[in-house]
Amino acid sequence: MRLKLTHFSVTKNQRNGFVLLCIILILVEVAIQVYPSFQKNKENNTEIPKEVLALTQEQKINKKKTNVKVIKPFNPNDLDLIGFQELGFTENQAKTILKFRKSLGGNFQSVEDFSKCYVISEKKFNELKPFIQLEINNSNKVENHRFNKENKYFKDQSELKYFDPNTLDAKGWENLGFSKKQALSILKYKNKVLKGAFKKPEDLQACYVVSDFMYNRLKPYMKIRKVKESQKASSIDNNILNVNKMNKEDWKKIGLSNAEAENILKFRDFIGDFSSDKNITECKIVDSVKLKRIKNKYILKFD
Repeated sequence: MRLKLTHFSVTKNQRNGFVLLCIILILVEVAIQVYPSFQKNKENNTEIPKEVLALTQEQKINKKKTNVKVIKPFNPNDLDLIGFQELGFTENQAKTILKFRKSLGGNFQSVEDFSKCYVISEKKFNELKPFIQLEINNSNKVENHRFNKENKYFKDQSELKYFDPNTLDAKGWENLGFSKKQALSILKYKNKVLKGAFKKPEDLQACYVVSDFMYNRLKPYMKIRKVKESQKASSIDNNILNVNKMNKEDWKKIGLSNAEAENILKFRDFIGDFSSDKNITECKIVDSVKLKRIKNKYILKFD
């Protein structure tokens, strides 16, 4: 059976155009396959002159040398924000170093003071140490004094009086020039780390919120009384509770659990000593029934 295509016809020009298109497509495909290998062979056959290679290597070495920062001798008491950044510190690190220097009274008194700033790593300090030439900058002292006078917590040296750090409450530390948060931190440090008492002036210096500047201002006025064990006032005496002097064991003796005793001490440190029985009832972590029984059984003192 023969199929006749009566409605389909191709002219001679159309047939020639179709053949030409096929030839072009074949040539393009061949070019795509052959060109990469041709280019590779061309590259392999091209030799780079030794002079060009040597010049390129020299340029790379010089570029590395220019990227290395040359450290010159410097006085950390003279540097500003840009000066510390030029030593390789970030902007935030430089700001922290300036704040730390200001907290020391405006000057680093020794090379070791410079190393104490927490943003300066041991590696960075050892890198800079040979170039540090320390001199006191008096303009920093003036600037720092002006800063402190504007600080609402700052107390002039003439306002300071002799004090025993073991007798101060939060308000007492604030009166010496500390903020409320710093005062609470000092009380926590005394009760938790020092087990309730400063034994020597250096104990205060070790507290992380007390800067060297503040410690040096307060040290001449600090007098720590040594009390014999027989003279120490008992926190529990004849059904009288001195709630601001009671330790964990004292609270446990009157019926609190270990966790409750720890929590009530933390709460006392947080508010800066109890001033009334209302403060104790505000401690929601301790069982309210136990607290009520304590209030009914004991006389509470808030010295």
